[in-house]
Amino acid sequence: MAFIGLNGSGKSTLIKLLLRFYEPTSGEIKINGINIMAYSIVSLRKAFSVYFQDMGNFAFSIRENFHLTNPNKEHNDGEIIEALDKSDFMEILNLSNDGLAAYISKFFTPEGLILSGGQAQKLALARVLYRKDKILILDEVSSNLDPKAEHEIFNKLQEITEGRLTLFTSHRLSNLSLADRIIVLEGGKIIEDGRPEKLLKDNKRYAELFRYQQKKYMIKGEG
Repeated sequence: MAFIGLNGSGKSTLIKLLLRFYEPTSGEIKINGINIMAYSIVSLRKAFSVYFQDMGNFAFSIRENFHLTNPNKEHNDGEIIEALDKSDFMEILNLSNDGLAAYISKFFTPEGLILSGGQAQKLALARVLYRKDKILILDEVSSNLDPKAEHEIFNKLQEITEGRLTLFTSHRLSNLSLADRIIVLEGGKIIEDGRPEKLLKDNKRYAELFRYQQKKYMIKGEG
């Protein structure tokens, strides 16, 4: 399921309400027909693996970043490598002779890797995928990626999300063809809801935004 809308439409707020970072001031949110207030915050959040667009990493080794992501898990390097491969980070990992022991800053060692914004985003995504919780939330997962890296990530999303309920937002509407259902938000309200092809045929807000972006990227030579 994809949430789309202009800045301020309520996409990130909706996600934070679902995770109980905010409490609703009216109405209610239900999971399996039960108000989320009936669940403990710990049990609720254990059901979600969440990537936020401003998500950061720790200035430790790559391996320690994964251990800190899920400190109660019995860790093994094979699962870490699997997550890094899914987020397209392996090429970056191979830049260092230290492998998973490589630091991602020079704070502790002059040999540490300095990651670009897009590279840091790939590592943060890998940490989310490593958790393997039941529900995956991806909030603007490609915001710092170049067009090539963005294309590769979204090509892998079908594999990444297999068997998991996935909620995601994306600024690039051409990526939303992966979604089974799209919810269009505006001013904190749902104004459209359906499959991508249906929303295009309805020729309302989603179709308008889609055509605008299609024209924009064709002018730039990106599509």
